[in-house]
Order: sequence, then C-alpha cells, then structure tokens
Amino acid sequence: MPRPRTGVIPPLQVALAQLAAVWVAGVAIVVALVREGPLGGVALAYGFPLVAALYAGAGLLAWWRRPANRLGPLLVVGGAAFLCVSLANTDVPALIAVGTVTATVPVAVVVHLLHTFPGGRLRGRASTAAVLAIYVVALVLQIPIWAFTPEPPPFDVVLVSPRPDLAAAGAYVQQVCGAVVVLVTVGLLVRRLSEYGLGQRRVLAPVLAYGVLAVLAIPLGGRLLRQLGLGDDAVWIQLGLLAGVPVVFAAVVLRGGFAPTRELSAFVTSVTSSSGSRDELEQAVATTLGDPSATLLHRSPDHSGYLDTTGTVVALPALDEDRAAVSIAVGDRPVGAVVYDSRLNDDSEAVAAVGRVAAIALDRQRLADEVSESRRALREASSRLLSAADRERRRIARDLHDGLQVSLVRLSMQAHQLAQEPLGAESPAVVARMAADVDEAAAALRGLVNGVMPAPLVERGLAAAVQELAHNLPVRIQLDVDGVPARLPAPVESTAYFVVAEALTNVIKHAGARNVAVSLRTDGSALVIEVVDDGRGGTSEGGSGSGLRGLRDRLDVLGGTLTVADGAPGTRLRATLPCA
Repeated sequence: MPRPRTGVIPPLQVALAQLAAVWVAGVAIVVALVREGPLGGVALAYGFPLVAALYAGAGLLAWWRRPANRLGPLLVVGGAAFLCVSLANTDVPALIAVGTVTATVPVAVVVHLLHTFPGGRLRGRASTAAVLAIYVVALVLQIPIWAFTPEPPPFDVVLVSPRPDLAAAGAYVQQVCGAVVVLVTVGLLVRRLSEYGLGQRRVLAPVLAYGVLAVLAIPLGGRLLRQLGLGDDAVWIQLGLLAGVPVVFAAVVLRGGFAPTRELSAFVTSVTSSSGSRDELEQAVATTLGDPSATLLHRSPDHSGYLDTTGTVVALPALDEDRAAVSIAVGDRPVGAVVYDSRLNDDSEAVAAVGRVAAIALDRQRLADEVSESRRALREASSRLLSAADRERRRIARDLHDGLQVSLVRLSMQAHQLAQEPLGAESPAVVARMAADVDEAAAALRGLVNGVMPAPLVERGLAAAVQELAHNLPVRIQLDVDGVPARLPAPVESTAYFVVAEALTNVIKHAGARNVAVSLRTDGSALVIEVVDDGRGGTSEGGSGSGLRGLRDRLDVLGGTLTVADGAPGTRLRATLPCA
C-alpha cells in the first residue's frame, strides 16, 4: 500500500535531481576532453570518469533514500575526486595541474568512507585524526612526487625541478605514512565491529574488509599483479576494486542491514521538534527508513483494526507480498504499525527501532487528542450547566412571582380590609380565608425550597430524602437504600438525589412503567445508583425532556459516570459517583 502522495516534491529531492543533471553534463565534458596519453592509456583516460560517475550515482541514490545519512554526500565527493584525477589526461594545462595534484585523493576518500560507514559520520577523535592524516598524506606528501618527477610536456606543468631522487624519497615517505594510517584504520574498524551484534557484524565485516582491500590495491596491487604476470591489466583491476566500493557501500545502506542509530537519533530530533501531526510523523518514518512508500498506521479506538492518516481502515500486508509490517506498542499496549517495502529493508529489527520511537509519538498524539476532546467536552458541559442554572433561576423567579408573591399580596389586601372595617359577622370568614391563604403560601414556599434543596436531604441525609421522594410518587417503587451510609459529602448527596429524582420523573412522564426498582449502595469508594423500570424503553440522552444530558454533566463535575441501557422491556439507568 503506497503512501499517499501530496503532489509536492520535497526541496531536497529537487536539489538532488538538479545535481544529478550537473553530474551528467560534467562527466560528458570530461570524457570529451580526455585522451589516451602517456599516463596510462585507455584505463586512466576513460576509466576514471566512469568510476567517478559510479560514485556520484550511488551517492545521489543513497542521499535521496537516506537524507539523514551522510554517506551519500561523501560518495558524491568521492566521485568528484575521481573526476579531478581524470583531468590529468586532457590537453589543458590548468586541468592537468588539478589532476596531478589530486592523484591520490580518491584513496583518502575511500579511507574516509571506511571510518564513517555505515552512519556517514566520524565516530571519536581517533577516527577524526586518522581521516585528517590520510588527507595530509594524499595532498601534502604528494607534493614531492609531482614537484620533482620529470614528465614530458604538457604533463610537466607542475614540475618544480627534475629530481628523481627526491621524488622517490617522497614516494617512500608517503607510502609508509599511508600504510600507518591504513593499519590504524583497520584497528579502529575491528574495535568498532566488536561493538555490534553478531547479525550486524555479518553484514558490516565483509563490506569493511572489501574497502580495506580496495585501499591497499592502489600502492600494493600493481606490484603484486606484475609479479603474477598481470601487469597490463593492473590498472583495470585496481579501478574495478575501487569502483565496487560505492556499489557495495550504498547497497548496504539502502538495504538497511544494520541498526540505523545515527538516523534514528535524527528521527528522534525531527519527531520532538515537529508539530506532532500524523502526516509529518509518517514522512519522518519514510525518510529514516529510506523508503518513500512507508506508511504509519495507528490502532482504531475500538482496537478492531488499523487506520491510515486519513482515518481509513486498512489491512496489514500478507506474508507473501513485497510489503511487510511491524507492529509498534507502548509497553504492552499496541498503538499502530509500520508498513514498508521489504525489498528495501529486510531487517525488521531496524524498522522496529524506528517504530518504537514512532509509537511514543503516536501515543503522545493520542493523549493530545484526548485532552483536546476532554477540554471541548468540559466547555460544552460548563455551558450546559450554566444554561441549566439560568433556567432554574428563572423558574424560581417565576414561581415566586406567580405563586408566593400573589398569595402574599392577597393576604396583605385582606389584612388591610380587616383593619379598616369594624369587627362584625363577616370577620371570622375573612380570618378563615386569611389562614387558608397563609397555609397555601407556606405550602408553596416549602415546595419551592424542596425544589431547590429538599429539607430531608439537608436534615437527615440521602437515604431519608430518597425514601420520602419515592413515597410521594404515583408509581410502585421497590426501594433499596440499606447500603447507603448515614451521611455522605454534600455534593455527592445532592447529585445522587437529583439523579434519582430525574430518573423517576422520566419513568413517570415517558416510560409508562408499573414497577420501578431503585437501588443505592456503596461499592468501594463509589456510590452506585441503579434505577430499573418495566416501561416501554426507548430512553435516549437526547430525548425531549429526559434531562439525562444534564445529569451526565452533573456527574462529570464530580468524576462520575452514567450509562443508560434499554431492556426488553424497560430501561436500566446506572450512575456511579466517587464518595471517598
């Protein structure tokens, strides 16, 4: 399953494509300029440009696939060194000078590659010193050779004085120093290989051994080949060994046959500095693996399958396909999978190492999404609670205005009438009406207070308040409140009471039930409320007049939960409230 394309080519790929075009043109120009000369015939004239093109091509490919690995750019530099050497076989004096001065730089570049393989970066001061030393050997210790070796025109452009003795002495010093650097390099490589696991050593050891052989083939190969009677083919064999270096090195880098610790470090940096979006994370995974088709899947919320960055459910590839998948997890909890091209990365452990970092980023994104969703739900719940509080205040104001205030005004008028008229036969009737109005006002006031906060709840606790509520309702209620402590925290008691009251109100108004069972009990540190009826069911949170959303908001404030399930027949409401 290829990764979705955005239609936009990354800037690095554009730059590499332009660099490749420049290389093609450069190699074509050099091939047109070189000729078979006294410095080596066809092999040196055309072999070096071809080897240069091979280094550049392998380097550009590795650079494209593994941007975080510096081996690709170093291979391109190696190609440039070989191209410079080939300039010695032109007819242009300035170019001949460049080719003569850089004659042994390709050997230094190969040693540099050995020290940086496979991550593309120098490791430690010893490697840095060895690489600096080999460039000194290739450039500085090369000076006596080209300055004192007599050459026929026009190849004597850099000749200072024809002193073969000094040239021979300089060549001897250069060979000795170069041999020392190569021996140090071999020692460092052996020590480095011991730091890898057995599987990684099986991949890296042959590659590094081949690189060392290619380096030794330059100073020692010609003499050995001449002793074997292959003197005429010595240059071709040496060039062949050097030409194999970029092929082998780039192949191993692209194959992914080792743990990409350097690239993994770069991946961690890119993940921690990015915005955390799944698209950016997938792009970082693809770049680190050197696989543009790599995709990052995440587990669906119900853990039934995997989703891509667009939210589409996708299946993991089969075992016999060219695509492979590595599951990723945080601890023991699966969070996703990395799907990649097994032809480019046949080491699943390397992919798993990248996946473990991606798993943490995916889980971080999941937590961020959950926090964002919780904040959104909290804002909505707060808004609903404010609206409910406003509605309750308006109801209280309306009840006071239309009920209790009217009764008090009527009592005031009757009192004025009684005070202004002399006592007579109608006085007892007026007093009786006043007493009835006082009782009515008192009842209205008790009802209003009970609606705001029932007196039994304040005075005697939750169990007593629920018992009185159930006693006054026109439906048969089976009540079980024996498991409720005498007193609970006031917010818990008031919330629990209103949950029961709202549930029973819904049953009476909408369910048409004949029997209702109400149970309140403590379960550990939580108060559990269950209301079960035998009505018609069909209760939903969004139902008109149900008020269940308001109950859920009340419970959310205290960290409680509410579940409503339709039965056959009837409805079961279950609420839990922390009550520690």
